[in-house]
Amino acid sequence: MSPIKWAKYGKIQKGMGKRKGVIRAHHTDLVQHAGTDKPKRNATPFSSMCLTDVGFMVLKPSIMMHQVELKLACYIAWHSRVSSVNHLGELVGSALERAVSLHHTKCTALINNHIAPCMFSDLIKDIGESQYSLVINDSTDIAAVKQLCIVLCYFSSSLNRIVSTFLGLVILESETAEAIATALIQFLTSVGLDFSKCIGIGTDSCSIMVRKENSVYIHLLQRHEDLRLINCICHTVQFLTPILQEFASINNLFQLESGGNAFKMLDCLQPFFHTLISRVSLSERIPLSDGKLLKVNLCDPSSHLPLCAVNFGILFTVALGDAKLDNTVEANVKNRCQDFLLEAAKQVQSRFPANINLWKSRSAFSPSAVLSQGKPQLMTISMLKIFKGDLGALDALYQAINFQ
Repeated sequence: MSPIKWAKYGKIQKGMGKRKGVIRAHHTDLVQHAGTDKPKRNATPFSSMCLTDVGFMVLKPSIMMHQVELKLACYIAWHSRVSSVNHLGELVGSALERAVSLHHTKCTALINNHIAPCMFSDLIKDIGESQYSLVINDSTDIAAVKQLCIVLCYFSSSLNRIVSTFLGLVILESETAEAIATALIQFLTSVGLDFSKCIGIGTDSCSIMVRKENSVYIHLLQRHEDLRLINCICHTVQFLTPILQEFASINNLFQLESGGNAFKMLDCLQPFFHTLISRVSLSERIPLSDGKLLKVNLCDPSSHLPLCAVNFGILFTVALGDAKLDNTVEANVKNRCQDFLLEAAKQVQSRFPANINLWKSRSAFSPSAVLSQGKPQLMTISMLKIFKGDLGALDALYQAINFQ
């Protein structure tokens, strides 16, 4: 710009390096100022203060391309790894015949700075004032940083269904029960969720989470009296490991490779059934003879032992004591285990033959029994009650078969 054009603006207040003063709109002052170091430095080629014509136009991305990039980033955030966007962007760009400048660095920035905040805001708005429950579990990442993973479960009015979604990771400064409870409540407050709306919390059965004293649940219960604890079913079932092992051994008898020996099945099911009903039923309701096993009414609550008298086994008792659970949680675990034992007894009872004594008497006609020297008398076999033929002829044939 020439000094003549500068002169049209009158007096301009400017800082002139170390010397500060007023530049008059006079040709002499402008020429003198143009000879200083700063104007000379700014007038050099490719200076940041100088507009240079480099021979081509700089095009800004259109709104449509911004929309394409956001949609691709949303797809990556929901369905795939971020690294796959390197090839996906080029593929979409070739289809649109326009360059799509979207790779993993830009895609990560879009997800972290734009998509994630919007989705999280929509999630909080969808919850609103409705009640919700949480599933929490502490873990240690690859950098040995202790973190608390939080999963949210609530009923979505907009979707008309129950939604379970990841809520966040909280870095734990300490691994104590009080520190975990405090970090959880502070996180919920920071994202705008009211802890009083939480109706339940699900955890594993580790002692720091559910023990009777100084646990995470106890600290949360002090701030929310109506909070309910839901234990992981997988950790609850581990108390029933001995019974599950019995089921596994009996189940093997029904496999084809074992030959399907019906008599061996019955010999295993009967003592197992006696063991089950002796744990949960009153002693006077337990039959002494095998023929009355089908008459045991397991659906009658009056025949059940009270919860404090149920025999859960020594392993269960020791494990339950070591867990140091709250009284309410302990009673809940025992109730579920009692229901498991009753249901197991019902399932075993339903698999007994209609007449156990007749079924067992069939073993007297096996080749090993008939050919043995000490085979039983024919009249002592219970199965003869349903025989419609000539008993005399049958006895003659039976006695004629001798040990070879």
